[in-house]
Amino acid sequence: MSTVFSEVLTKLRREAGFPTAYGFYHATGGTPVLKISYRRYLFLEQGRNLPDVGKLLRLSLALRLVPKSSGANELVLAWLRTMAGEETYSNILQPLISESALASGMSPMHKTVKRALAENKYQLTLAQFRAVLADRDVYLCFLGVSNDMGFWSAESLAGVLKLEKKSAAKALKTLLDAGIVKKDRRGLYKCPFASSRIVYPHLNLVETALREKLEAYHKELIASGKLSFMHGCVVRADSAAFREFYPLMALNISTAQTYSLQERTAKSALYWVEGRIVKLRDI
Repeated sequence: MSTVFSEVLTKLRREAGFPTAYGFYHATGGTPVLKISYRRYLFLEQGRNLPDVGKLLRLSLALRLVPKSSGANELVLAWLRTMAGEETYSNILQPLISESALASGMSPMHKTVKRALAENKYQLTLAQFRAVLADRDVYLCFLGVSNDMGFWSAESLAGVLKLEKKSAAKALKTLLDAGIVKKDRRGLYKCPFASSRIVYPHLNLVETALREKLEAYHKELIASGKLSFMHGCVVRADSAAFREFYPLMALNISTAQTYSLQERTAKSALYWVEGRIVKLRDI
């Protein structure tokens, strides 16, 4: 028997791009990340159980919900309604709670783009994410092969990425062991999901050391690159209302991936696309 919480959880999981509960649970890291067994998670979607309040933040992050956004509010409100029961909620709690934040800030066009991006994605497992970040050369080789549908040798990959052949060979072996590339009879490597949008585990759900590695690699690569475009503005906004812009900003940045190429051309290159929101002053 379903509950308000189970229905909302299932809806948000599908909107996050996970058609099945099994796929969502294991792609987001399973028990070590969600701190709940798959059987118990399944009970949540079936309405047979309700998570402890302490589990809500992890579930929210795994669903890619921005804290204090409409999606996160919807999940927490569904939990509260289910925990209290509809009668108690309607008579006692609802008069005290504002539900205005539940309105999504996404236009129909943005929802369509989000759905299209979610349908063509590959979620790295936590183990694969660790392998990708083994060292900087492995990460760079990962970026190379995961953005190209061609076949690579250690020599050809090293030439394009300006690495030593030995480093590229070692990196490809690491990626092969992690299931990120496959090796054919000719000894060439290919990434089977290079045509998909690759999604990392949520950085707030992985160990600090991995986040620091990823940040360090990005800083090093960006420092060695060339600025192609920059734009910024100062805006004064209500903090609560402005939260609804965060998912739109993330989606607009992800939309850059619709321009991705899977084959090398005379003008193809790897680009870093970034968006930042910095709070300057309370005024």
